[in-house]
Amino acid sequence: MTTTVDRARTGHLSKMRSKRIEREVAAVLGVKRNPETGERKADIYFGRFDVEVKSRLAGHTALVQMMDEAKGKARPDQTPVLVLVVRGQPNRELVVMELTDWCSRAVSAAGARITGWERAARAGGRNGRRRDDGTEVLSA
Repeated sequence: MTTTVDRARTGHLSKMRSKRIEREVAAVLGVKRNPETGERKADIYFGRFDVEVKSRLAGHTALVQMMDEAKGKARPDQTPVLVLVVRGQPNRELVVMELTDWCSRAVSAAGARITGWERAARAGGRNGRRRDDGTEVLSA
C-alpha cells in the first residue's frame, strides 16, 4: 500500500507553525511579528535588531550540541555564548545565545517585556518537559 502525501497541506501546516513560533518570539520581545507583504524583510523588528526566526524539528542538532558544550563549560554565574567562525569566509562569525539568556541580559536592558513564554522556558520549556541531562525539550 502506497501512502500519498498532500504536499500542499503539509506546506500550509508548516507555514502556520512557523508563523505561530514567530508570534511567540515576538511576544517575548514585547512586539508584534511583521506581517507578510510579499517583500523581503525580517520576521520581527525590535529596536536596533532585525530578528529572523528559524524553527527545525531536528535540523539544528549540531548547533544545539555545540551550545550544550558551551553551557557545560560556562561558570555558574556567567552567560554561555557560542561563537561560530565560518572558515574560508572572512568576517563570517556568528554569535549564538539561548533566547532566555538574550532576553534577560541583553534585551531586558532595552526595556523589553518579558512574558510568560520566557518564564515557562526558564522553568522547563514551553511544554514543561526537561531531559535527564537538564536540557529543555521545546515543542514546535
